Amino acid sequence: MKNKTILLIILSLAMSLTLLYGIDYFPRTITAFYVVSDSEEINNRAIDGIETITSQYNTDILLPLKFYHSSVNQEYSTEAIDEFLGEFPYLEPGTMIVNKRRISNHALPIETGKPYNYLVQREYYRASPLQISASKVIDNGQLSTEIDITLISETETIVNGRLVVVIVEDNVTDSITNLARDVKTFEVSLTEQGESVLKETDFDLDGSWDTDNLRIVAFVETEDGENVQSASTYVNATPHLRAAFPHPRTDIGPSSGLFEAEYFSVFAFGSDLEITVNAEIDDAPEMWELTWCDDEGSCYFGPFDFHASEGQGIKFHSNVVPEGPGMMDYHFTISSPAFLVPYKIPQRYISDDVDIIVIDGDGWQDYEEYTTAALDETDYTYGIWSITMDDIIDGIDMEKMVWVSGEREPALESDEIRFLRSYINNGNSLFISGQNIGEYLIENKYYQDAQFYQMYLNAVLEDIDSQSLDLMGIDGDPVSEGLSFSLNGGDSADNQINPSKIRVAHTDRGTEIIRYDDDSYGAIRTLNPLQRGSVVYMAFGFEGIDDAGMRTTLLQNSLEWHVTTDVEEDLTNPEIETNLRLKQSFPNPFSISQPTHRSNTILISYYLPANSQQVSLGIYNIKGQLVRQYSELPVFEDGYGYIEWNGRDKAGDTVATGIYLYKLTDGQNEDIKKLSIIR
Repeated sequence: MKNKTILLIILSLAMSLTLLYGIDYFPRTITAFYVVSDSEEINNRAIDGIETITSQYNTDILLPLKFYHSSVNQEYSTEAIDEFLGEFPYLEPGTMIVNKRRISNHALPIETGKPYNYLVQREYYRASPLQISASKVIDNGQLSTEIDITLISETETIVNGRLVVVIVEDNVTDSITNLARDVKTFEVSLTEQGESVLKETDFDLDGSWDTDNLRIVAFVETEDGENVQSASTYVNATPHLRAAFPHPRTDIGPSSGLFEAEYFSVFAFGSDLEITVNAEIDDAPEMWELTWCDDEGSCYFGPFDFHASEGQGIKFHSNVVPEGPGMMDYHFTISSPAFLVPYKIPQRYISDDVDIIVIDGDGWQDYEEYTTAALDETDYTYGIWSITMDDIIDGIDMEKMVWVSGEREPALESDEIRFLRSYINNGNSLFISGQNIGEYLIENKYYQDAQFYQMYLNAVLEDIDSQSLDLMGIDGDPVSEGLSFSLNGGDSADNQINPSKIRVAHTDRGTEIIRYDDDSYGAIRTLNPLQRGSVVYMAFGFEGIDDAGMRTTLLQNSLEWHVTTDVEEDLTNPEIETNLRLKQSFPNPFSISQPTHRSNTILISYYLPANSQQVSLGIYNIKGQLVRQYSELPVFEDGYGYIEWNGRDKAGDTVATGIYLYKLTDGQNEDIKKLSIIR
């Protein structure tokens, strides 16, 4: 087997040897800030959690900031800080924010630091296109600072971004440190590799501030608010390493041959370092092998020694040799005489022919283990894509997916919803569960996406709390017949607080499959002719089921139903339609003053018979005047399609409230429906 591995590496190097001329990215320093609550209990729990995680990282890795709004404590705030906090639409006191992502569910164990650390770990290995330095001088009651920003990436740019500069005071009291005293912002654009910007500014100092404890923290955000790099005037003298990945740490590839992962880089800080590098398997199917290579093209089967110059990067990559479908967890270990413990860099490889892809979307929790334990009782092979390691990407195109949401806030992020729309549209199968999915998508003003909930999950949220923990299947249903179980207790995760009541939104393509003991429903299955994919959605957590056997049976039945069902057929097996047809718009009525988290749009779906030509969709006011016209209508292979109208006329102006008609026509046939616009 080793001879095979060596041969594959030699062939690969001979065919695709790449000369590396430098590194155009840098490790990302993470800025995390906590917005102080007016609840002392919440603040005490948060401080415990924040101190737990900040003690684990150097300040060139994590920069914590504590912000007070003047409504909570006028002494620790300024008008500039209030204005800065007001720019965050999802903000509320008691929130931790790391790069747009937030934790504010105070029922979570924030005092342990785990929810916060999950946000930090999502950013820890990300590469930045920028290098930043910060300096300060204090004189005559003023703090003067210079922030030097350089674009080092050849491919990324910063357009209409901004620089945020914060003056911070440490050790204000026994319980208050990293306190944001003042903040200023500046516009920043960098479009060419090597381009630099120098920003100079002064802060007036309050006489009560301890100048010995003042620091500068600065970070650059993109136009959409992503924090891409930070810097500070803190000094780190301890030698250490940072790894940076300009790509996901999870790879998907073939189940045979040699897979060469992309290069990542490690950087030395604090001093030059003598290091020993090795790649080691944590868990993998039998016969799978792992080797690694450096940036000069030399490949290794075991540890090797390198010299790492301070601030400079060294590139490495792994070679995975799989033998059949499955998943490998592995890591690079980098040790040095300067380290008390080795530096470990985890990675993952999933073969593209596994039967199931499990999305570990529960954040810091381990609820995916309930899913994998159930799959281990079946003949299915699977891989796990963890959003703690990597954001969801379009390259995940396995036909069957199990999504674990846990108690993460939110249950689904906007990019994940966009991915799931595309995934279901492509005719794939989804099993998704979670007690908070409906609450976030329907009732949470920060994360609403009612269109996705109603059109793709085919669900109507009746109550965010069923008040019941006992469920049973439906006689004759291929997924749930004969099942009876409770939530919590037994060998469950014991985490179900508010399992939701739901019902099917469109009965022509879905049905309820699990009911509570009060005859309300907790799960549905859907064949979606508009989106073509099949979905089993449970409004409670799969991990909350109290019996392992029931979990296995439910999951296996769902996957078998996905396999045997023709997703292009309706549940009611209707006759083939021969006329074009409109469905009722959603939402209706539509409020133009309350945009959802995704966008403020009306979804209008339709059916077009095969070979339809010159079809248009027009929107008219009650006087019959044309408001908006769509002449190129997208349509899927099954004849269904949809457009999204933003409530604006052809000139781009918001329409008035009232009744509107929308008409679908091909010149000979037509269908007309009404919708309402309200404030």
